[in-house]
Amino acid sequence: MAVVRGGHKQEENGMKLRPTKRATVAVAAATTIALGLTGCGEGASGDGSESIKVGLVAALSGPAAAFGGPQNASMAAAVERINGSGGVKVDGKTYKFEFKSYDHAYDPTKAVTAANQAITKDGVSFLQVDGGSIVPAVQPVAEKRDVMVMALAGGDQYLGKDHPTTFRLYYDISRSFGASLSYLKSKDSKVQKVLGIFTDDEVGRIIAEQSDGIAKSLGATPSSVFISRDATDFAPVLNQVLPKSPDVIQFGGTPPSQYAGIVKTARQRGYKGDFIFPDTVYRPAVVEAAGKEGVEGSVSSPFFGAFTSEEGKYWTDNISKHKGGDPSQGWSALAYDNLFLLKAAIEKAGTLDTKKVSQAMQEVSFDGAVGEVRYGGKDKYGLNQVIEMDFPVAEIQKDGTLKQVTVVPAAEANRW
Repeated sequence: MAVVRGGHKQEENGMKLRPTKRATVAVAAATTIALGLTGCGEGASGDGSESIKVGLVAALSGPAAAFGGPQNASMAAAVERINGSGGVKVDGKTYKFEFKSYDHAYDPTKAVTAANQAITKDGVSFLQVDGGSIVPAVQPVAEKRDVMVMALAGGDQYLGKDHPTTFRLYYDISRSFGASLSYLKSKDSKVQKVLGIFTDDEVGRIIAEQSDGIAKSLGATPSSVFISRDATDFAPVLNQVLPKSPDVIQFGGTPPSQYAGIVKTARQRGYKGDFIFPDTVYRPAVVEAAGKEGVEGSVSSPFFGAFTSEEGKYWTDNISKHKGGDPSQGWSALAYDNLFLLKAAIEKAGTLDTKKVSQAMQEVSFDGAVGEVRYGGKDKYGLNQVIEMDFPVAEIQKDGTLKQVTVVPAAEANRW
């Protein structure tokens, strides 16, 4: 296995879819990946060793199920990998991770119910939560019982010194936009006016504000418009903004079901510029909507192509064995790498005390599937709470495929 920095040395062996509206259908019962045992974060693992309970609260049904499934599979794969390679060593004892997942159907109310189930009934102490509008709803439940929250989500309203046991394992969407814009400007210095289309909610407005600042730092002139998550007719907003002749249109964290429709409508109305797809791009949707020629030359970051590291190869070879796993959804490998960071933090802390583990989480790193990952952001948030990673940029080719064209190092992106 790869080397985990900050913890004990390891033994040697070994597009997404975001919801377009809040689901209102009934939620399926929690999906059990391992044995369900009660406790306070510990229990018997089934082989005589004690267990550390980790959970996932995500959309496993409803319009965002394609987002929850890959996370579920990646966490299950990491648990299998870690447990099969000796588990977690704490103060002379060996623990195994025990994993359970719970469905919130991208509904904050259902997420709170699921979190209560995980924490108070199943004894989960380390909880991954899916969705930028979901995390703030779950946080009070988790913080009341000192449960660590690991957010695979956009936005940052849930970070800072008031939330020392919360971490965002998702990359910064505004910086992924900056990586793509810097590449387009290197190709054509005349690229100036950037139109951002964002979801009309708190997360969308945070991403818009941050993206506008990055655009200005790169010498561009930004403007922003907002659409509701259930919008399907994009002609009115495009009729309003296209007369301003933007050079580039970017989509922030807008879901594929919407940005594909916007691309199609923009081309129908004569827009000739490029598109930027921060937060990766679901290529089949945009190619189907606008044709290969309609998206040729547009860019996206981060690009999760073929993984060449030891953990990347393992993830690629094994992710399909787990329910919801899809090798084409490379972003979900962040959920895989994050459990190795958690393992390293627990071992460094030498305890299962989540407050001490949270402190250690700010100091460890891991050579993972997506490359070297660690938590940073102290200058901005007062704590190292956001995942740091490089930003590969890909350009859509004439045949509709994606080709990596450059990589913006994390150190450069962090200066924006």
